[in-house]
Amino acid sequence: MLANVDSPALWRDASGRLTEQYLNAKEVSASVSLRLGRHSLVVEELSDLVRAHPFRESMVGLLMAGQARSGRRADALATYATARRALRDELGIDPSVALQELHLQILRHPVIPSQPRPMHRAFPDVSKPDFDWFAQEVPERGRRSSHPA
Repeated sequence: MLANVDSPALWRDASGRLTEQYLNAKEVSASVSLRLGRHSLVVEELSDLVRAHPFRESMVGLLMAGQARSGRRADALATYATARRALRDELGIDPSVALQELHLQILRHPVIPSQPRPMHRAFPDVSKPDFDWFAQEVPERGRRSSHPA
């Protein structure tokens, strides 16, 4: 982004903030794309970013959801395993509860790509990962989805 600018102070002060804003925007975009049924687009856009930022669990979760919704369940499970290993090996921690729950949902449910659905809000709040919509679209046997058609 700032490759043409020759200012160490600018690089030091602005690059981290700009990178964070860029990653936040990509997460919002991916969340909206998932809600619109553009699952393959999410996989395409986030795969490299997740490799570059493996500790960004909200992005990992969005990629996993996109993979699962694209019929790439094995890839979604592999993405979780890679993230879990990185978090444990590098930081000594387990994935967040939200990411663990998404992993379990993918394990438990045969995933069929969903139809696009209306968004509940214009800009999802990615500061708190929310993968509940995934479970709503893949209800357990005998239970109806709480999501209106």
